[in-house]
Amino acid sequence: MPYRYQVDVLQEPDELPPEHRARFVTCLERRFAKLEAAGTSLAQGDSIDILDAFEGPFVWEMSAEQLEATPPVGVEFTIVSLSPPTDGIVRAVVRLVY
Repeated sequence: MPYRYQVDVLQEPDELPPEHRARFVTCLERRFAKLEAAGTSLAQGDSIDILDAFEGPFVWEMSAEQLEATPPVGVEFTIVSLSPPTDGIVRAVVRLVY
């Protein structure tokens, strides 16, 4: 059974604008689910990456023309903690890698 993922992005005060943090959470929740579906397991200390254009549609919603006009950027995170599933939800805490 696929799990739902609840992600928290750790940050220093004012490190990320709230709208970027919210986008990263959405992208990461989707990324964790895709990796699980592919049979890839992750653990504390592992890296996880996403692609994002930081505004407008998410990468998976973009047309080929939009992807070409606004190429997404890779963003890397380190997994700080990953809880065992509880009630079908896996809680993950990540930190942005600079």
